[in-house]
Amino acid sequence: MIEQGLHYHNGYRYTGNYKDGLEDGEWIITKNDILFSTCEFKAGFQDGEMKMFNEHKEIICLIVFDKGEMCETLADILNVEEMMRVLDLKPTDNPNELWKVGDVDDVVECKGEGFLMENVDRE
Repeated sequence: MIEQGLHYHNGYRYTGNYKDGLEDGEWIITKNDILFSTCEFKAGFQDGEMKMFNEHKEIICLIVFDKGEMCETLADILNVEEMMRVLDLKPTDNPNELWKVGDVDDVVECKGEGFLMENVDRE
């Protein structure tokens, strides 16, 4: 069964779909109606590309995941300084918290496992 998901966290709006209670397909993060990030999920795990954008729609982060594990590729983009600026984070803050939607200790193994299901927009 496919259901639409809607979740708010720290001023960000997360939207996407659930399949059988787990995140599936593309999830999108916006802030103040501006696209900020996209991430692909399969069966509750990050699986595919995760992108972050600045206010000029430039990609400031591109990371590929395979079944919840981050893969290093030649196409990786990781502009940490720009990410920290866009996220309005201090050097001591952790930018990995944005897509860490489950209780996972290792930040390179991020998965949803239906964590956002309780916030499904049922209207």
